[in-house]
Amino acid sequence: MVNTLSAGGGALLVAAVWLVSSSSSNVQIVTQRVAAVPIESVAPRVTPADQWSDEVTLAARRSTAVVRSEEGTATLAGAIAVRDDGYLLTSGRALGGRTSVLVHTAGGVVTTASLVGYDPETDVSVLKTDAVIAPALMAAEPADEGDVVALLDPDGDSRRQLVVNLASASVAIDGDHLVGLLALDGSIGDLPPGSPVIDHTGAVVGIITATEEGAPVAVVPIDLASHIAAELIAEGTFDHPRIGVTARDTLGDDAASGSYVTSVGIDSPAERGGMLEDDVIVEIEGESVESMAHMVAVLRTHEPGEWVDILVQRDSALVSCRVELGAGTAEG
Repeated sequence: MVNTLSAGGGALLVAAVWLVSSSSSNVQIVTQRVAAVPIESVAPRVTPADQWSDEVTLAARRSTAVVRSEEGTATLAGAIAVRDDGYLLTSGRALGGRTSVLVHTAGGVVTTASLVGYDPETDVSVLKTDAVIAPALMAAEPADEGDVVALLDPDGDSRRQLVVNLASASVAIDGDHLVGLLALDGSIGDLPPGSPVIDHTGAVVGIITATEEGAPVAVVPIDLASHIAAELIAEGTFDHPRIGVTARDTLGDDAASGSYVTSVGIDSPAERGGMLEDDVIVEIEGESVESMAHMVAVLRTHEPGEWVDILVQRDSALVSCRVELGAGTAEG
């Protein structure tokens, strides 16, 4: 598989992956990452499959930074550059309410950074620094269940883990619930929150959120994190789409699987769209809803003010409700 991007002047940026053995125990991955060279000059280099993360982390680490307290004594978080003008994506919870921090870039520059915005509902935070850091390569496709990814410590090593749950996982942190996350098959250990999770090409598939000690690694998908970061940069806040219900996962004795509506807000988008308490949301715009967290993840693919068709199970009947999405920050 070869991915190319035009670099101007007849040159290409190339990311290539080949499987060169049919033996399941001896599969090798050939990778080559080059920049601004004619495609004819690309010569593949063979790397054992269990070492691919070592090959790509060198390039990926150039877009990372370590966030420390202004005293410089404590590592707070990892971060990645989302633009080439000093904007960094990191974990807001890891900052502990700080609005000014020190940033140590992979190139050895130490500078201050200020908080641009923070979305508590997803733990996405944006910092601004004067340092010039090459923006990270973002994955074009979301991670899939069973994918092998690498957790990249901007200040140390990397380690590989499996994606075990797609964007429908939720995690409780200090009594709050973050939903619509990826779950990996290990714990965060001493890896700082805000560190990137990369695929075999070095593209970022998500950033690690701050979780409780011993909890599985929870990852904010990069498409969601990038979308929120762009609005934080532009507006300072992020408006989440709302329908105005409280909900829970369905139980074994519920009539259908999905998101069980426990209450509907007065004059909320859901009430105006005809939704009722005890409805079970089974589809949003034709996409099946598997749980409460999955409902939130699906809603986040739409914008406030957008009209969506929500299919609910009501008693033994399927009922379609047309809902105009409301808007609100994590506080409302």
